Amino acid sequence: MAIGFSPRVVFFGFVIEAVVLALCGGVLGVVLGWQCNGLATGTTNWTTFTEQSFAFRVTSDVVVQAGLLALLIGVVGGALPARRASRLPASAALRTL
Repeated sequence: MAIGFSPRVVFFGFVIEAVVLALCGGVLGVVLGWQCNGLATGTTNWTTFTEQSFAFRVTSDVVVQAGLLALLIGVVGGALPARRASRLPASAALRTL
């Protein structure tokens, strides 16, 4: 706001930055998770001696859900700091540096 931006522009700037960072994290998570695609493993319940086996599958549904979750985390995680930054006077913001 010290260089002429309105509080609304500051708010949306912070939220967009948080969303972009969260989406980058989501993409990185999908890329790293893709390494486990097709792996099968199992676990044993030692109380009942039953075994459950499962396989990791990275499908398009999983990728879309990961993207939506990253988007939600970015919006929720960025909204409160963005609100505070947009309401903070420019003189106070410069003093906190």
